[in-house]
Amino acid sequence: MSFDWADYLKLADELCAKPFSSRNTEAKRRSAISRAYYAAFGRSREHLRRRDRDWNIPTGPEAHEYVRLKFERSPNRTRRRVASNLARLRDERNKADYNDVIKGLGSLSRMAIKLADQVMQDLDSL
Repeated sequence: MSFDWADYLKLADELCAKPFSSRNTEAKRRSAISRAYYAAFGRSREHLRRRDRDWNIPTGPEAHEYVRLKFERSPNRTRRRVASNLARLRDERNKADYNDVIKGLGSLSRMAIKLADQVMQDLDSL
């Protein structure tokens, strides 16, 4: 049985659930952004494999751009929205993983969860 990428989105939601303890709040929010991105990315990559029968997806870091571009270059509006949301999520994930200071982290983490959920819904509708 393959991994259910939606579990990462559930985890992201749990990490952002209230009430927050004063300990590790920032780490939880940063982790939620990262997990939201990987939920959306993993499901998108899986969609390309299962639905589009694309077996050329790279296995390394270049997979992220490859998956986004496959959706971006589609004439289908929903697929292009998936690409747009993946790009935005990846930008936020990079900030969460690499920036020392992030303003509005609470709202960014909630936004990332919403974007990832939208990707999941869009993929389900295709």
